[in-house]
Amino acid sequence: MEIAEPIVHTYRSFIAELIKDYRADGHDTYVPNKYIYHKLVNYARTAIRQDSDSRRLYAQNHLFQSIHSFPLCPMNLETAGMGNYITDRIYTRSVHPVPDCYTTYTGYAMTVSTVQPADKTFVEIRHEDYKAIRSRKYRDRRIIYYWFDNRRLIFPDEDYKAVRLYGLFVNPIDVKKINGTFDPQKDKYLDQLFCCPDYLLSRVKLLTADDMKLYAAVEKDEVPDMNASNTKAPTAVISQ
Repeated sequence: MEIAEPIVHTYRSFIAELIKDYRADGHDTYVPNKYIYHKLVNYARTAIRQDSDSRRLYAQNHLFQSIHSFPLCPMNLETAGMGNYITDRIYTRSVHPVPDCYTTYTGYAMTVSTVQPADKTFVEIRHEDYKAIRSRKYRDRRIIYYWFDNRRLIFPDEDYKAVRLYGLFVNPIDVKKINGTFDPQKDKYLDQLFCCPDYLLSRVKLLTADDMKLYAAVEKDEVPDMNASNTKAPTAVISQ
């Protein structure tokens, strides 16, 4: 029995399919690529969160990206807003915020590990729970705890220089920039892999197509989120 090849789309190719179907339905109103891009991402976020069966999601390994060495640095506890919270311990924080990542009901669709293979398990917690964890009489030293603070990873009691991230990131360009493989002359947002699981593509496509028809039906509106109360469109730049 042959295993079906995974469905792979770039944002540009998926948008081209949507525009082709949109015009075939008799619509001729221009819908900006940026508008369609944001709708695709928003509907993919919702669909992934609603249908976040981890076994099925993590089987989509052709969509997951690795940040091979996500740098960490010692953190200043006072400027981090932690005051006297276990100040005698070591804390490290990621140098960069974690790139935009799809989420499930349990958090980011992402795993954290050491750069080199090791017998360690990384577990996300809330930082206010860590004091109770430290006070346990018996503690599995193979477990590394961490939490998020403004999208940065915080590691207590660890002095790692870097960790490895493996996740379902929204746009691979953000990963390339951290991995040092980004080429501003070649890498454009719309030419990146659309990291939406195969089994959710039809749902995302249908919802986005409905929004494109709505865009065509209403009076011309320069605000991409279709909210007439806004007077200014989002400033995010999508290179086409």
